[in-house]
Amino acid sequence: MGACGGKEAKPAADSAPAAEAPKAETATPPQMEAGKVTDAHSALLVKAFVNMADAEVLKSCCTEDAWMSPPGAPKFSIEEMSGMLAGYKGTFPDWVSLCPADKITFVSETDTEVVYKVFTQQNIGLMKADLPAMGPFPACTMDEAPARPKETPTVMPFESGLVTVNKEKGLIVSGAWTGELGEEAGATTMDFEPKVGMVMLYEKLLGLKMPEPPAAEEAKAE
Repeated sequence: MGACGGKEAKPAADSAPAAEAPKAETATPPQMEAGKVTDAHSALLVKAFVNMADAEVLKSCCTEDAWMSPPGAPKFSIEEMSGMLAGYKGTFPDWVSLCPADKITFVSETDTEVVYKVFTQQNIGLMKADLPAMGPFPACTMDEAPARPKETPTVMPFESGLVTVNKEKGLIVSGAWTGELGEEAGATTMDFEPKVGMVMLYEKLLGLKMPEPPAAEEAKAE
């Protein structure tokens, strides 16, 4: 059937080009907010450092190749460190470790790791059993120990450590305690120098001689 009035129908004008479909956005993994302590990492650090004498709990918070270094001590693998801490717990059965979440602060991060400054406190309590030789450190029997650790509960001040966490695994990679002190919080070792760490524990509190660092021993051998 023809168009009205007998005129031929004009061809339709060129239609406008179709709008481009929106580009699909590339999914990106959730990122940490820069400069913040995440809830997950805070919970991890608190769990690890209030359970330092529980080898299985501590190891569950760390990568298999993690290491830790208390003041005045070399680096220990997490296996060595957890074993030593369990040994100390046997000698000082009332030992309590504190790691308040509000004393954890962000330090720095890379694409794979984040570093936190963590303040911990060691409430050692009384010495109630012989201390076995562990790692490079000597043994100390109850008879050999001076009266102070057996009669007066030992409490160290808060001290800081730099703890590195692997972002992907959500586990601790390393912990290095610097000897920097925080609040005294009832500390009983303020008359010692140093006031925290292995030198304080072995030389000042127990009256033992610390082993020489490996470098010093090698120098003597030459």
